Amino acid sequence: MFGGDLRLFAIFLIFGVLSGCASFQTASGNLRFEQYESLQKPGLDKDAIEKKIGKPDRITKGIGSNSAQIFEIWLYFDAKSKTPRLTLFFDPEDRHLLGANWYVKDADPVNTFSSFAQRYPETRFFKGSDEPGQRIVVGPKPAYSEFYENTNMGIFIGMSVDGEHMKIVSWRDPQAERQPATMTPRSRENLVK
Repeated sequence: MFGGDLRLFAIFLIFGVLSGCASFQTASGNLRFEQYESLQKPGLDKDAIEKKIGKPDRITKGIGSNSAQIFEIWLYFDAKSKTPRLTLFFDPEDRHLLGANWYVKDADPVNTFSSFAQRYPETRFFKGSDEPGQRIVVGPKPAYSEFYENTNMGIFIGMSVDGEHMKIVSWRDPQAERQPATMTPRSRENLVK
């Protein structure tokens, strides 16, 4: 399971980035979900990623769930809203991609769990939900009401509070020694699709 650390980290990252973004150029334009999916391969390095999707709009450093872990983070912003669309996490020592977050918009073609699951017909996901006291709250409402994950693939999907749309799709290289967030298998009782 992705702990609350990932969700909290993602929220702090967004607020930190937005608070420091009075003005910036958006080099990445309008990224597509297919481009994000093409990055879900262990061993990709920075050069290969730049060839696939271009240079990031901003590069920063971030701390993982273990405060001793420092990651290099590449941010790609949406051209219209200037909000993060894609974040990539690298081990600064070896230049390899450790993880990627895709921030889903309601108008995206792949914006529900069923539309996502259709892309992976042989894959099963575990469904979970946060206890009300453990929800991550942004403003007056929790950020996610439930989530789906497959630890073998390294995929975590955070759903909107209404449970209808995806809000974030996170991928972590399951083979990497260093991880931006921890993952542990869920019980089989919550197996879906």
